[in-house]
Amino acid sequence: MRIAMPNLPGEQEATISIHERDSDGNDDLVEKDIAVTLVDGAGSTEWTVRYVDDSDDDPEEDPFIGEFNDDDTEDETDPEKPHWNPPEFYFKVKCDGEEALSPILRYREDLELAVEDDQGQPVESAEGVLIFTDGTERKGKVRDGVLRVKDVPPLSFIVNLEGYSGDEEV
Repeated sequence: MRIAMPNLPGEQEATISIHERDSDGNDDLVEKDIAVTLVDGAGSTEWTVRYVDDSDDDPEEDPFIGEFNDDDTEDETDPEKPHWNPPEFYFKVKCDGEEALSPILRYREDLELAVEDDQGQPVESAEGVLIFTDGTERKGKVRDGVLRVKDVPPLSFIVNLEGYSGDEEV
């Protein structure tokens, strides 16, 4: 993550706290007092995302992970419909009496998935489509038996291969 507090000249020590945002407003402090040096108000550090148990959330806001259903015609904007949000994080930087707040950072991964045919041989070339439980899709290329898809949210999905028909490419 990169940090910018342009009102701070020179070299200064700062601390960062990482928070996981909850839909009910009961955000979780994930990590605190990460030390970072700012030079002319800018700095960077690395942080590894950790799972946060949301058992402290409001019971009326329980996460819902549904199954993919082609017949589901409910309005996605219906406020009464239970929903699940992918993990979202933000951080606070404190330095010399000033505080800065980051924008919301959504958790995403780059996926690499081995793809084999019916005989257990790697699929050499095709396009893969991930269809997530919320109905969204992401596409990626299969090369040398590996499907690569960038920016994958943490949802269940099914995989469809396009441009491949068993024994031969089409």
